[in-house]
Amino acid sequence: MIYYTIKENYSIDNHNNPQQIDSTLNSVIIVGNKAGSTYIGDCLYWSYPEKGLRHFGIDGHHLQTSWFYKSIDKQVWNNLHKLCVTRNPYSRFLSCWTFGQKISELHRGNNQIKYFYEIEPTYKEYRPIKLKTTLEDMTQKDWQESFQDFCIKFKSGEIEDGHAHPMWNEFGIMPHEEFTKVRLTELHNSKTFNNIFNEDGNQKIDDYGYEGRTLEESKNPSEKYLPNWKDYYNDNTKEIVYNLYKKDFEILNYSEDFDDY
Repeated sequence: MIYYTIKENYSIDNHNNPQQIDSTLNSVIIVGNKAGSTYIGDCLYWSYPEKGLRHFGIDGHHLQTSWFYKSIDKQVWNNLHKLCVTRNPYSRFLSCWTFGQKISELHRGNNQIKYFYEIEPTYKEYRPIKLKTTLEDMTQKDWQESFQDFCIKFKSGEIEDGHAHPMWNEFGIMPHEEFTKVRLTELHNSKTFNNIFNEDGNQKIDDYGYEGRTLEESKNPSEKYLPNWKDYYNDNTKEIVYNLYKKDFEILNYSEDFDDY
């Protein structure tokens, strides 16, 4: 997802109507799939209306990202705040799988709890193998074998998921070295992110009365079943995911060592 923000200035005409003047493009934020796009959108939505700012979104795809970069005046581009919100590939790919095990919001009431893999045909392969009575009854070994089955099928092309494409595709031809790269958990303390909301960055986004989704609410649902998302991995799945996202590890400067996370 690409968000771009505009700083708006107004004057009052003779009829006491606000007239927009000297509005300028303020920032471009790239948020990869499964790296908190909903969370960023909430921050912008709740913070901007009161501050003479406006934001727009473009669906995330490397072609749209390249189009944005190629279309913009480069003098304007050079003055933008540029931010890329990332998520380490190991956690991100696991999240693609566990998304299929989320409870459908349409089926929470009346004791009719259903998971995405039960109601959405595209997620039927996300159903854990060796499923016992409930997801809570699965052992760590059961979960590891289920995730391994998913990884093998994804690697062979049996499963396709647009949310799981490599992050470097989001950049397209964009000069990624010009971006400040921020992990989602560190976003609120990012000087660049806070500069997007004000000139000097001294006022934190939290000071704007932000009322959207919290980081806690955005946690991976996998943590409901095992203590840590890393517990789903074994040596085989570590290798598969690393090879799938090798270019992401290089471009986004993530450690190859799983133990570093």
